[in-house]
Amino acid sequence: MKNKSFLIIVLLALCIAIGVLPSQNSVAYANSALKYWEGVTGSGALVSDENVPIIVEKETITFNINEFPSVNHSEEAFHNYASNVTAEYNFYNPSEYDVSATLVFPYGNTPMYGYVKPSDDKYGIKINGETINSKIRHTYHDHYSYYDFDYTEAVPKILDDYVDDTFYSPELPVYKHTYEVRDLSLGNCVATFTLPNAIDVRYYLVGGSSKEVGPDGSKAIGYGTWVKPNDTVVLYVIGKDVEVSDYAFYENYSHDATRCSGTFTLKNKETLTFKELALLNHDEDSDVLEVDYYNAVVDMLNSGRDLGINMNDYLMGWYQYELNVTAGGKVINTVTAPLYPNINNSYEPPKYDYNYYLTPAKSWASFGELTINVNTTAYMLNSSIDGFEKVDTGYRLVRNGLPNEDLSFTLCEDEKPKKEVNWGYYLIIIIPISILVVLVAIIVTIVVVVKKKRKKKNMNKKD
Repeated sequence: MKNKSFLIIVLLALCIAIGVLPSQNSVAYANSALKYWEGVTGSGALVSDENVPIIVEKETITFNINEFPSVNHSEEAFHNYASNVTAEYNFYNPSEYDVSATLVFPYGNTPMYGYVKPSDDKYGIKINGETINSKIRHTYHDHYSYYDFDYTEAVPKILDDYVDDTFYSPELPVYKHTYEVRDLSLGNCVATFTLPNAIDVRYYLVGGSSKEVGPDGSKAIGYGTWVKPNDTVVLYVIGKDVEVSDYAFYENYSHDATRCSGTFTLKNKETLTFKELALLNHDEDSDVLEVDYYNAVVDMLNSGRDLGINMNDYLMGWYQYELNVTAGGKVINTVTAPLYPNINNSYEPPKYDYNYYLTPAKSWASFGELTINVNTTAYMLNSSIDGFEKVDTGYRLVRNGLPNEDLSFTLCEDEKPKKEVNWGYYLIIIIPISILVVLVAIIVTIVVVVKKKRKKKNMNKKD
């Protein structure tokens, strides 16, 4: 009985272990480095004006993927990266009057593995083969959120003037308070204080966190930040001047934290405008216009984020240009933009996921034939749209009209990449199971031994 019970336990443990062990199509790795790097989702040209009669007779999208990006590269190597996407439009004006329209082409945010977006001679706009002038524009876009890019909301945010917001304005007063921390009873403490939650004031605590407090969650806003002796704490008060009057120090952020002693004294106060605050981190030498940066900051603040984020990670880049088509005329418009895929390093070799918005093209009056070329020597593992054919240059899809879904496809240098396995993850699972097996085996052995002794004792009594 003892051997049978022990055998059952061992077999059960083996089954569990086999279930969590990697398959033979896996490759092991032992480090915990980031394995998935986000790239950029592209899109086609959009018309920013309303009621434009221009139709798209044909669009050809060509992905020129002669190399894959790396997550470990210098800034120079990143800018020399040559893969791109080209969208060629055959426009036709069926009306009896000349049409001038402003077009915008989103080329995305900066990828996780990249630097500032390049805007050199490799990219740009052409009309009938001739390069034309275009503007680089930017809007706020939180590509980390769960919400998809919505061109109907994004395009109106490309403005030539400062956005007319219900609260923020360029000349809105801002009060910069600098507080000094002294006489702390501990080396490191959390400084906390509350400020009124009102419709005519906003706050930004540099390096701190906040949450609404009060009976209904709207009476006040509680702030906290780690401090040490002689630290300075900077608080921006936007709209009207409000000083910190009630403060406290605690050993940590927990609800039952021990209180510390110390002083929190206003050392200096400056007055500036909201425009000056919004442009505090704007690089005048970058290709981001001052008005675009300001408007992006307002949009970001209204979305619930604060000024502590790196705005460059949340700027959607656009090409903006003018298109003129005579009555009954046709033009060929070509846009070339950078191409940054998501990089999945959990496979060997890595997989590269490309995403491109097609549905925004429904904003045109009419849409004819669509051709998609993927020029590459790599393998296309999957695609969100059926119908790609293998050709000498890579893959091609030709269809009439736009599909109902956006385009995404995955490329890899191997037709059957192997999933890498983090052995550390499996050890975390296997070690507790092994300990459990040993404990159960010990318990079973003890039970068997005790039962055997009792049985022997009972037999002796009978004798």
